[in-house]
Amino acid sequence: MGQTDFNLDQAIANHILLIQQKGSTTDSDLAELKAHLYDAFEELKSNGLNPEEAFMVARHRLGDTEILTNEYSKVNPSVQTNKLWAYLFLGVALLANGWTLLRLIAGGFYLLVFKNYHTTVVSSVMVVLFHIALIVLVFYLVKKKHNISRFLERQVDINPIKTVLLAFIPLCLTIFIPRQLNFEMIDALRYPIYKFDNDYAEFSLYLLGMSMSLAALSIIFSLKNVGHISLKSLLANPSILLLLIFGFSTELLASTTRIFNNLEIISNGFIFGFVYLLGSFLISYHNVKGDLLKNLITFSIIGLVLETSVGIMADIDRGFSLTGYFVSSLILGVIIGAFLGIKMKPTELEQSVIN
Repeated sequence: MGQTDFNLDQAIANHILLIQQKGSTTDSDLAELKAHLYDAFEELKSNGLNPEEAFMVARHRLGDTEILTNEYSKVNPSVQTNKLWAYLFLGVALLANGWTLLRLIAGGFYLLVFKNYHTTVVSSVMVVLFHIALIVLVFYLVKKKHNISRFLERQVDINPIKTVLLAFIPLCLTIFIPRQLNFEMIDALRYPIYKFDNDYAEFSLYLLGMSMSLAALSIIFSLKNVGHISLKSLLANPSILLLLIFGFSTELLASTTRIFNNLEIISNGFIFGFVYLLGSFLISYHNVKGDLLKNLITFSIIGLVLETSVGIMADIDRGFSLTGYFVSSLILGVIIGAFLGIKMKPTELEQSVIN
């Protein structure tokens, strides 16, 4: 057998980092643990063990990481408290930076595009593509949420004060932005609705806002799920609250499709029902446990109530009725989506082969 490359320094550093991330250790505690590992390693190696075996035995002698972290938590309770405060301030900084970046990037982009291209087709295409890029970025960040959280956790463990201060830098930089320009960028956030005068630019903005909301909700409802977030994991056995929120989001998306004024009422109804078809299909396709009919009713109940109540008031104002048409589109979309989801859902044998 060939000799394997074993890096003692890296192995000890990794083990110490594991203890540091789990427990409430100080720098002196970590230095002491590291010294114990090195001393035990040298002793075991002098007794004839190879480097890798010596490290494994030395690590075992040091003690179980869970027991060590529990003991250090009792000795150093303030360390864990400081970490909690660091996470709190870090969360505040990230939320504030989110609004700051939205104002600077999106508001600045709208302002620049409008000043150069006004309400031309070019400006509308640029805005729509910009929104699509942001939607892709949002769901990419959601997909990588575990990697991001692990990175932030490591930074807080290594140096919490430095991490929090660095997190506030983007927010502090905004003081150098001229006051008038700052107000202009905030006002420009409404340009896709009030300035560009394009249905697709406005719709893509609504789609971006809903994507951000759904991304936040998917993270909230997957907090107990240590694996990767997916529609399958969220909709396999959804809670009533999740279905209600998903249904409300679907209604918002479906209702925004009516901004396309250049479409005939039949086309509007078709697009409206198609949105509900997609939502119903996803629920039916990924349903594993629970009553599917109950899930579909819960999903569509908010849309039915809103379309009926708000629709009747709108019918009174415009002098003719469209409520029945859109309610029928909703119901038909849910039925067709459920039918397609059940038909296209893989059998248990097919699912086992896929897995």
